[in-house]
Amino acid sequence: MAAYDERAVVLAYVDAQRPPYPHENFRRFRQQRLRALEQAYGIRVSLEGAKAMRATALWMLFDATVNTYLGLKDPRSAFLEAGLIESKIDGLGAAGREIRAVEERLYAHLQGCREAHVELLTRLFVHIWGPIGRPLGPGDLAAYSFDESAEPKLSDYYDDM
Repeated sequence: MAAYDERAVVLAYVDAQRPPYPHENFRRFRQQRLRALEQAYGIRVSLEGAKAMRATALWMLFDATVNTYLGLKDPRSAFLEAGLIESKIDGLGAAGREIRAVEERLYAHLQGCREAHVELLTRLFVHIWGPIGRPLGPGDLAAYSFDESAEPKLSDYYDDM
């Protein structure tokens, strides 16, 4: 992370709302990072924090946007391994290439949708809590009892999957 600016705080909030897959330690780490950022910037990214800023209506849109962002999925997101699907599509020849072309368009639109969600969330954040004057840099959260290097690694949890 280059710096914890408004966009990074928004992404930290979104990450803290994700399911704990594959282990609760992932959620705990994400929530601790968010709490450290909130403490560092003197804000609370929540309904209560928005109420304190007299921005409840904007919070409603912020919260709804987070929920729709988290719901964005592609058709293959449910598959851990798609080798059978790949081989079947490969076997379709020209029809398979058409399927892949449509998938590529879908993934591009989905990525654009994700980016638009983050942009909307960032703009709402600035209107609710104000701009961040001096973004924190890597390691600055240690002053708030948060260790970025303690982020759980997926490979440590393969047995839990």
